[in-house]
Amino acid sequence: MSTIRILLADPTPALELVVSSAVARHPDLAVVGRATGNVQLLLQAAQADVVLLETEGAALPAIAESLTDEYPHIGVVAIDAASHLAIVYQLRGHAERVSGSDAEQLVAAIRSAASGDLPLIDISENELSRRDHE
Repeated sequence: MSTIRILLADPTPALELVVSSAVARHPDLAVVGRATGNVQLLLQAAQADVVLLETEGAALPAIAESLTDEYPHIGVVAIDAASHLAIVYQLRGHAERVSGSDAEQLVAAIRSAASGDLPLIDISENELSRRDHE
């Protein structure tokens, strides 16, 4: 099994906790970097299979399209903790909405983005939202 390389874009502490938890339990996942700002993100993205970023309002950030234009092999997982959605995006021209972002479902979204398979994943609990309120 090959390792899925994850690049975090401007991660909040809550996202870092969820990703750390997921990576610790899944040896096929590895965080290969953290980028601050869009320029650094575009420069570092070549080392990743999946870019994980946060968004507001469940809208796909413009940087997702820039990333997949520059690096067609990359999958993007955009998480909106407030609306309990994660959007899995690839160059194929569509996004799949995922109804949350707990650690296990985040792993499913990351694997989906890395493989190019974009199924709809039902998530009942949101660790990011819960951790932000603790």
